[in-house]
Amino acid sequence: MTTSVFYASAIRGVNANGGIGATPAGVFTNIDSLFDTGVTQTQSATSSGSTINPAATFGSTPASGSALIAVICRTADNIASTLAGWTQLTASGAGGVRRLEMWWRRAGASEPTAVTFGNATAAGWQVALYEFGGFANLYDPVTITTAVTGTSATFANFNMDGCLTAVGAVVMGTAISGMSVAAVTGSLETATLTSSSTLHGIARVDGWTNYEGTLPRFTWTTSRAHTKGSVGWPMIGESFPGLGLAIGNGIATTANGGVFMSGLSFDTSAIPDANTVTAATLTLRPNTAVTDYPTITDTSAFSLAGAAIGVDASNTRKVIKKPSEISALTRVATRAPSLPWSSASSYDWTSDSTFAGQINLTGATTILMATEDQKAGTTRTTNQFCALSATITSHSLTVVHNLQATATVTATVATSPVITRVAAYLRTAVATVATSPVITRVVTFGQSIAATVGASPVVTRTATFARSIAATVDASPVVTRIATFVRTVTATVANTITATGAIVITQAARVLSLFMRNTVKIPQAVTVRLFGRSTIRIPKE
Repeated sequence: MTTSVFYASAIRGVNANGGIGATPAGVFTNIDSLFDTGVTQTQSATSSGSTINPAATFGSTPASGSALIAVICRTADNIASTLAGWTQLTASGAGGVRRLEMWWRRAGASEPTAVTFGNATAAGWQVALYEFGGFANLYDPVTITTAVTGTSATFANFNMDGCLTAVGAVVMGTAISGMSVAAVTGSLETATLTSSSTLHGIARVDGWTNYEGTLPRFTWTTSRAHTKGSVGWPMIGESFPGLGLAIGNGIATTANGGVFMSGLSFDTSAIPDANTVTAATLTLRPNTAVTDYPTITDTSAFSLAGAAIGVDASNTRKVIKKPSEISALTRVATRAPSLPWSSASSYDWTSDSTFAGQINLTGATTILMATEDQKAGTTRTTNQFCALSATITSHSLTVVHNLQATATVTATVATSPVITRVAAYLRTAVATVATSPVITRVVTFGQSIAATVGASPVVTRTATFARSIAATVDASPVVTRIATFVRTVTATVANTITATGAIVITQAARVLSLFMRNTVKIPQAVTVRLFGRSTIRIPKE
């Protein structure tokens, strides 16, 4: 039996909501819509010009309850605009050369299609309008990248980690030749240049295709100062830095708020494929700064069946799931609420009987950490989460495994045991059944074969047989293909001993004993030669 300890080879925490201002409980209540539908764009419109009161018009009436976003880029001044009935999310500008403003509004019944900014100064501008539905009907957009004037560069990065949907914009008022808008990570659906002397980039990034660890950007050929900003629904992202990894639901709308789940990967491929795993234990260490632990719900580990947890363009959802998806996974371990939780200690989760069977002997064993509340879709009015250490080697998986050993073969059934192709058989084969045991292709057989049944044992193809064959049954023993037979053949039954081949081939002392009415049949003319102290004993008859 071997005990192996594997330290985590990869860890990853993901947070739905991320403390952006939405109510975490509400996010989780609507998590199916969040994951299945996401934020959907219904329509968009753009317009550009150099007149007063910039405006653009939707192609159709926006649906009541949808979220509307309006972006205005001014390329010749920094004069603020007004937009009645709308809320400004972010705005910034520089000197008299450019300004960026991003606004939003919840569409009402009979929403107007035309959107007009109030600005009495005639100067170059571009306006883009967007209508969003789906999850956007439930939650308001927020500022993702605060509008800011950047230094001279050939690109503008946007912080859109794990966005469902975002609108990014960049504006500058300097003539640039050969400028182009490069595709951001995701789908660039709208990016309009109004002329060769002005630069506006306004684009929508699709949800789920943008992933953690990347910086979506606009690029251009000549280094210039610029103003950038982005707004939208960044509902999925890496866990908040203050938590490291986290498990559970936090009710705050800021730092520790959101729906947290984490993934851990352990490379268990070093376990020999032929071994059998008999037990597994998951050990985790808390974060040093956040000491919360669930007081109501269990914290559980679920098998991801070896699925990768690393960041790539398609697997954000592998380490954060809705209740039905968690329920479909195999739970392998759990820990009750209100237990001690100190950064000075590491803690074992109580293993389920399923854990051993989920250990991957050919690759990584991957685990999703979530709470039973998250599995059931239950919301609470208090924090029900805990934070884990962000140090990979703080977490371990202990696996007990062994290669099964050879043992006694015992048959108590109506047929004989069959043992074949065994290099060395080191135990007794016992038969207490109605037929004889069959042992074939055995190089060395080092013990007795005992038969207490109604037929004789059959021993074939054996190089060396070093013990007696005793028959106390109603049939004679049959001994064939034996290179050397060095013991007594005794018959105490009313049957004939039939010998084939050379039973006696040496000059060593031999005894042939005949009792009762036994017959020695010699099928051809032979000479019986007695050497040494050999004896033929024949009773009087």
